[in-house]
Amino acid sequence: MLETIIFLISDFFVVYYVGYGLTAIIGTIYNPMFFCLHLLDILVRYPLLLNVVRAVWEPRKPIAYTFFLLVVLMYVFTLFSYYFLSESYRDDYLCSNMFVCLITSFDKSFKYDGALGGYMKPPSEVKANSTYYFFVRFFFDNIFYILLMIIMINIVSGIIIDTFGTLREKLNEYTEDLENICFICGFDKEFIEKSSKN
Repeated sequence: MLETIIFLISDFFVVYYVGYGLTAIIGTIYNPMFFCLHLLDILVRYPLLLNVVRAVWEPRKPIAYTFFLLVVLMYVFTLFSYYFLSESYRDDYLCSNMFVCLITSFDKSFKYDGALGGYMKPPSEVKANSTYYFFVRFFFDNIFYILLMIIMINIVSGIIIDTFGTLREKLNEYTEDLENICFICGFDKEFIEKSSKN
């Protein structure tokens, strides 16, 4: 029973049509605003657009594992910043405890140019004449930005782009097969045309 449910949930079309039906029911009973989600039907109508969604849906496990690694690395960097750089946060209450500091680091990393280092106070405002502090911030900011914001985000992008390319090739092969190969006999279009002339 559990295997059947997992199999059904892993099928995109089952999830899509269940969601489609639920939004219709919720839109009828609760609020008509939910009918706007039916505009997503365009994904099913155009296979190339569907491949865009499938490029994120099919590699969901590698994307989830990569996201988990991103959270672990974010935690390691936040732990370091909590103990050694907490005075660099622009608002003291945003790094008052470890959990709040982690949420703040995660939130500000994607909103500021330069990631977390772009959000934090510059070293000159924290410890004006500390060369040691300057080098700690220099390495922290750059390693954080390169490792988390560039490498990890590009890994996710690479997984999605690679999957999209594979799906596009399969769609092209399917379309070519549909247009050029006879469904019944398996001969190609050119062979059938030559044979019919003889």
